[in-house]
Amino acid sequence: MQGLKSIPRSWQVSTLALAIIAGVPMSGIASESGIFIQRAQLDGKENRPVVTADIEYRFPNVALRALDEGIPLTFRVKLRIDRVRSWGWSETLVQDERTIQLRYQPLAKFFQVSDLGSGAALHYASLASVLDTLSHLRGWSIPQLPALTENEQREATLSFEFDVESLPLPLRLVAYLSPDWTMETPPYRWPLDP
Repeated sequence: MQGLKSIPRSWQVSTLALAIIAGVPMSGIASESGIFIQRAQLDGKENRPVVTADIEYRFPNVALRALDEGIPLTFRVKLRIDRVRSWGWSETLVQDERTIQLRYQPLAKFFQVSDLGSGAALHYASLASVLDTLSHLRGWSIPQLPALTENEQREATLSFEFDVESLPLPLRLVAYLSPDWTMETPPYRWPLDP
């Protein structure tokens, strides 16, 4: 706990607890934090396509401390499906986005996960429960894809972006300049079988 000496004792304990629950190393190395998509697929292509994915979250210590103090963390989940062409640029067939916000209510002592687009919100008693739920993206319906043409290839891309702009202004400036706030990882791409 060397790097936490300047933080009040109550903050140190709760931050350490959050970091342990979330599986975040206390070393503070930015390269170890991020959102890692382990697997993604598109099901039900005939009717209404549905995206499913398994994700691992490794929040940096600074984000856990901000969350512990009631500052929400907002993420944009983006899906794109392209028709891959051997010549020129790919053609985008589907582009969809969801905005998810994670917030801790210090007075009520619960976590809230909200889909800012639909307004749906769920409450959890622990960060471990939140991460368990968020780790399994299920039931994301997307518009029906146009019919496949002969020899056509399609590729899907799923990505997560931390929305720095949603932070309070003083913290936003720090987040832009500090590598400790890095939570973006490369997008996950996979081919769609015909």
